[in-house]
Order: sequence, then C-alpha cells, then structure tokens
Amino acid sequence: HDALPIFLVNYNYHPRFIPLTDDELEEYKKLTEKIIRMNNSKNKEEFANILEFLLFQRADIEKEAENKYAELERILDEMQKECEEKGKQLQDTIIFVSDGQLTQVLQILKKKKITAHKFTQAEGTESSPKFGGISEREYLIQQFTKGKYQVLVAIKCLDEGIDIPSAHTGIIMASSTNPREYVQRIGRIIRQAPGKSSATLYDMILHPDLSGFRDETLAEFEEKVFRKEMVRVKDLCANALNNTKVLREIYSVLDDLRN
Repeated sequence: HDALPIFLVNYNYHPRFIPLTDDELEEYKKLTEKIIRMNNSKNKEEFANILEFLLFQRADIEKEAENKYAELERILDEMQKECEEKGKQLQDTIIFVSDGQLTQVLQILKKKKITAHKFTQAEGTESSPKFGGISEREYLIQQFTKGKYQVLVAIKCLDEGIDIPSAHTGIIMASSTNPREYVQRIGRIIRQAPGKSSATLYDMILHPDLSGFRDETLAEFEEKVFRKEMVRVKDLCANALNNTKVLREIYSVLDDLRN
C-alpha cells in the first residue's frame, strides 16, 4: 500500500482506544450477526446490496461512537495544559472528523474557548473579492497559519492535495480504511516545513469488547477486523519517535483481546 511521505518531521503517535457504549455494542453485534449470515449464504450475490448497506451501518457506529467526544475533550485538555505550561496557545491543529461529528466537535471547541473553523467541501475553491481575491479555502488556510483560527475541523477535502505546512498536530476522530486517504491526511501534519521541528498525531481507534460476543464465530470475525485496523496503526507508529512505547501498547491490546 501507499508509503508515508519521505520528507517527514519527527513525530509522536498516540493511539487512543475507544470502547463502544452498551447500546452501541448491542446494535453493532446485531449488524455483525447479519453480515456473517449473508457472507456465509449460498446466495451471497443476491444480498450484495443489503450486505453493503449493513457494512455502512456498522461503519457508522464506529465513526460516530459516543465515547469519542469525551476522548476529544481529554486530548484538548491535555494539549491546553501543556501549552499553558510553555506559555503558549494551542494552535496549528487539525481535527479529522466525519459529517456526523462536525457539529458536536465545533461545539466542544467553542465551549473550551478554542477558535475554530470547519474545512469541508462547502468552503469554496473559486477566487472571490470577499476573500481578497483568493478562494475561501485559501483564506481559511491563511487565517489558520496566522493563528486567527487555532483549529481546523476537516472533512475529507484535505485528502485532495491541499498543503497546510504550519499544521503540527492532528487528531483523527474518523479514520479512513483506504491507505491512500489516511496517508494523505497524516502527510498534512508530518510533512517538513520551515520552522516546524516536530509533530503530534492522536488517533482514535475502536476497541472491540469480544467478551460481549457469545458466539465464537462473531468473536473471530471481530478480532479479524480489529487486527486489520492494527496494521494501519503499526504503519503509523513505525517512524514515530515513541514507536517502542506504542508497539508495546498495541501488543498489550492484542494480547488482551480474547481474555
């Protein structure tokens, strides 16, 4: 799959393992049972569209997991505390979200008095007198670089080759399973730029509770899905400054998976 960019700054990688709520887990299990039944069906091709729909539904539970918001607050509190200790202000941070997370994330940032702006497909790419002859997206990047916006909350459009060299911290709330997409996103944060000495990545990862799967087939299916996700995590920590610590954490999570 796609490799990370060659020209990287040193970075620290912090995977944050998130559990589902009881209600989310129950719905997740029901969908997984249906998915397995259809996968094992002799008429699998007949159910292709339904299967795709069920997979999307299950992916939405992962993306929109309620506990991610509490984790975001914890990360922001840690970042603000660290900045205060250094006499600085939290800035140059991009939060990668899904459509469904955007509003709540902006509300959390507002509550914490962090200036932020969304960066989505809705922000224009055409030059406009309103933005001094540049596009709205270029204007937002300009304001972000100057520190007027401490945070950009981004949906997908940062996958399209937009360069934001000043960004040095990324919080991934909605990750892509497509290697090309997640490599491009992370490249925004860890790419070299003048005056940029290091970067930090926080990555929210759903941690399945396999003890909740009474059926062995379901548990095996979920373990396979999670181990696939861990391949991405290992890729991201491979070049990280703290990779030894992160690898220990990953193997500890994998060891505990079925216990």
